[in-house]
Amino acid sequence: MTDRRPLTTLVGDISSDVQELVHEEIALAKAEVRQSARNAAVGGGLFIAAGLTAVLALFFLALAAWWGLGLLIGNALSGLVLAVVLLVIAGIAVGVGVRRVRRVKGAPRTVESVRGLARSFTPERSRR
Repeated sequence: MTDRRPLTTLVGDISSDVQELVHEEIALAKAEVRQSARNAAVGGGLFIAAGLTAVLALFFLALAAWWGLGLLIGNALSGLVLAVVLLVIAGIAVGVGVRRVRRVKGAPRTVESVRGLARSFTPERSRR
């Protein structure tokens, strides 16, 4: 059995079906992004809590090192030695961090791919 609807009706049906499909895909994407955002927020909060706990632990380790070293060479000198050691560690971390940040290049392949897509949809005469 063949469908004898006019061509304009068929085109209109296709158009409305495509619109409905696009709206459903957008709704699905929103739901997925919302759930991912929730997971990222919880994970980020837990990372922050872990970082703060680690900072407190390092503080108490430094305090214990200062106190223990103070028994051997005196509190003032042990504080100075510990401060110098911590500054050296911080300097090394800054140097490594600066080198890593300089390596950041973004997403050059993605940018070129998007530019290529844009060129493929641009009429030939406007490319000149």
